[in-house]
Amino acid sequence: MENNVIEDIVKTWEETRKEMMEKLQSSLKLAFKTFFEENSTITGLRWKQYTPHWNDGETCYFGVHMDYMDVEIDNEWQEEEFYYDEILNKKYAKEYEAIKTFSKTLMKIPDEVFEDMFGDHVEITATKDGFTTGEYEHD
Repeated sequence: MENNVIEDIVKTWEETRKEMMEKLQSSLKLAFKTFFEENSTITGLRWKQYTPHWNDGETCYFGVHMDYMDVEIDNEWQEEEFYYDEILNKKYAKEYEAIKTFSKTLMKIPDEVFEDMFGDHVEITATKDGFTTGEYEHD
């Protein structure tokens, strides 16, 4: 009898998780589409996500690294220096604020949604046309 209860709970959990993942992934696609429509000068965003191979002896966990995304503005890629270069920050102040706000929102989404959607050890590029992924090598 107990096995049936446990099996029912596990089945319900799996179905609910699958349904929630699909909803979150659909919402994520819509969020990016809306972001690019509202910020037409931003033509691409790129981030990396992976599980570290080593963490000073601590457990390694999968992570999405959006805090310093590469940014494509008017079809020209600005990599991490976009966040540190004062001239770029002034020139693209509106874009900088939009990306900062958007990435804070994205980072509220559980990492497992991104892992399910795109995989591990990958670099993802988002544009108004959708997402592309490529392998990502890291230390």
